[in-house]
Amino acid sequence: MIEKLKELVGGHFPDWTPKVIADIGAHDGEQTLELAKMYPTSTVLALECYPGIWPKLLDAVAGNTNIIALPLAACDQDGPITFFKPLTKNQGYGSIFQPTGDYPTEPTPSEPIGVNAIRLDTLLRGLHIPAIELFWLDAQGSELLILQGLGKFISGTRVVWTEYMLRSIYKNQPLVGDLNAFLVKNGLQCVHNEVVCSDWWGDACFMRL
Repeated sequence: MIEKLKELVGGHFPDWTPKVIADIGAHDGEQTLELAKMYPTSTVLALECYPGIWPKLLDAVAGNTNIIALPLAACDQDGPITFFKPLTKNQGYGSIFQPTGDYPTEPTPSEPIGVNAIRLDTLLRGLHIPAIELFWLDAQGSELLILQGLGKFISGTRVVWTEYMLRSIYKNQPLVGDLNAFLVKNGLQCVHNEVVCSDWWGDACFMRL
């Protein structure tokens, strides 16, 4: 996936290097490290709110001076929220939305825990960062809420690579149509779309062309 992002960015913006990248739903840091290697002069913000994964992320990014790891859930609100901790071996299905149980690959029984959330416009003001220019989003249904939390700062976003859902894996989660409408309204166009898992979910890349 990182390779496809690199190909798309190189094709559309061959001489461009983003100043700030956000990897949200950073999990164990695999993509965070790939992004930091791809753009060694960029600052990479890695957000992971699930306490069960957070220590792995910290260990993975230790010593990388261009990575800032934060134990937060990016959302459309600031403060404590509920996170649904997965009770299966695959810890990547945790979400701020409760699983429906309908997804056949991973029914994902879960239990609620409390985590801290932040709007990205709040975060950017606090860090004195003018924009997140490139996003890598793998946040299990909360991608739209994350981007809405940018507020006016979305005008500085140039590339969004995002997972999307075609059907509800989680209760009351936004689906791909809502995400697409929001990004198009804010000046970003879909340049790549791939359904990864049958009619359930896929990946897409949006760019400000």
